Amino acid sequence: RDYDVTPVQYAALVAIRDKPGMDQRTLVNVIAIDRSTVGAMLRVLEERRLVRRVTPKHNQRIKQLFITRS
Repeated sequence: RDYDVTPVQYAALVAIRDKPGMDQRTLVNVIAIDRSTVGAMLRVLEERRLVRRVTPKHNQRIKQLFITRS
């Protein structure tokens, strides 16, 4: 409640916390969210500084996901 997140956002945060560094495609499969909406949801979480997306040097096509200290 303190963070005012939706159930889907909460599921994403828990999944990322449990497996830091997963990519967006893996998150789609883990929480069974539509692939076309995951980017928008993650953008909101990133703007709220709850998640950060990192492009690894070894693969510029993916974004790894991490929970922030917030």
